[in-house]
Order: sequence, then structure tokens, then C-alpha cells
Amino acid sequence: MKRLIVIFNILLVGNLFAQNKPDTLSGLQNETLLHPTEGFTAYTYQKGEVFYAQNLVPFPGFAQLGVTDWLTIELPFWEWFGQVMSINLRFKLADQNKLLPALAYETQYQYLPKEIDLLEGAIGIAAIRRGHNWYHRLNASWKLTQAFMLHLSAGVTYAEYLKFSNKDSVNFVSETYKNKISPDISLAGDWRVKPWISFGSSVSYGTTYMYIDNTARKQQFTIGSRLAPFYKNRWGVLKHFRIELVILSMKFGNIPTRITSPYGFIYWQWRFKKKK
Repeated sequence: MKRLIVIFNILLVGNLFAQNKPDTLSGLQNETLLHPTEGFTAYTYQKGEVFYAQNLVPFPGFAQLGVTDWLTIELPFWEWFGQVMSINLRFKLADQNKLLPALAYETQYQYLPKEIDLLEGAIGIAAIRRGHNWYHRLNASWKLTQAFMLHLSAGVTYAEYLKFSNKDSVNFVSETYKNKISPDISLAGDWRVKPWISFGSSVSYGTTYMYIDNTARKQQFTIGSRLAPFYKNRWGVLKHFRIELVILSMKFGNIPTRITSPYGFIYWQWRFKKKK
């Protein structure tokens, strides 16, 4: 938590020297971000707004769609490809009103028909899930300046079966949770420093959305950036091309092993304009 507070102070001070007038915002500064660097914002897409992300793997990624101005859904093609039932919904509850934050309710349901080690290939640790998994959370966002936002989210996750172990045959440590409800909380900062680059950081306990997703009792810290290298390009495929790059550090339950690694994905985000 101390690390995140220091980062937020640096970002906020730096933001004072990078103010933009509202009518000059473009690129990343003018986009709705739902989970920047693993944070949970209180924003929803406008009707017809589309997001498609692709990890660097040979199977489909995931999409997000603004069904209405107050409802955004996620379509996790990569999970469906692996025969995992999953859907995410976010409902706008309120816009920001002075010191009162923007609010949204977010929920995601998953069903894993068989045991899956979410950390398959990781050295010295396993995180296994099976069955029903369902989180509910309330997201709050404060736009403190035109370029800096603060996001707080809290809720609970139900897990039918969750097991962590350290794979150490000499000093074996294992934790198993069956039909448990666990608390979730996340705090994140989001600094849209330029139209082509933003910085962010988050600290969380419990379920997150993107990296080793839907896993209760995970403790995680991230710091990273989003890039829009071609936002001025006239060709739509390049104009809407984006990159997220993060460094994440996580541990699970009371297992002492910690994982620290770079990660990221590429994505496109655009809005269909209504025909007159």
C-alpha cells in the first residue's frame, strides 16, 4: 500500500505540469478505459463502442461491447475456446457529481467443468480452480483532473473450489477453499499524460479481471502503461491500435511464493457512429 501511495503522489504532482483543456483531449486521454493496469473503473462504453484484445497466443482474445450507454458486456472468446463458461456485465449507476464519484456495479460468472491450474508452467506454485465462480463488486471513480483518475472497487467472490500449493515436497504448504465467499478490494491510479501514452498502477486483494482472473485471495501489485502509437493515423486499423504493458507481482493466500513478471496485450477500441 505504501508503494502505491508514493506512486499516486508522483503521478498527481506530475499531472499538475501536464494539464490539457477539455476540448484538446484526444487518443487515450479521451477514451473510456474499463480495467487499466488491472484496476476497476466505474465507466461504461457508449452504445456501439467496441473493444477487442488479443494476447500473443494462437487463439481468440476477448471483446467488450457497449450494449447501451449504461450496460457493457464482455465476450471472453479465449475462455469459450477452452470450454469455460464465462460472462462479465457492468452497469452504470451514477456519473460523477463534484466530490461524489461515478459508480458502477460489475459482476462476472464463470464455470470451469474440470480442475485447471491457472499457473500451469509456473515454478514452485499452483493455483487450481474448479466449478462455479461468481464475483460482485461496486466500482467508484473520481476524475481529479482532466488527466488523472482514482479508482476504488470492493466486493465479494464466491468460489466452489479453490486450491493453492507451493509444489515443495520437503516443506509442502497447501490451502483449499470449498464453497467460500471471499472479500475483494482494489485501488488504482490512472494518469493520461499524453494522447499517445498513459501510466497506471493498482494494488488489490482478491479477484481481478485480467491477469490470473477470477481468483479469490490473490494479492497483487501492478504498474504499467498503455500506448496509442498511431492515434493520428487516418487508417482505422492503426488509428485505433493500442498496447498495454505491465509488470505485475502476485501471491496467493498464505503461500509464500511470489510471482513477478512482465505481461501485456494488444487491442483495438473504436466507436460506431450512428447514421443520420
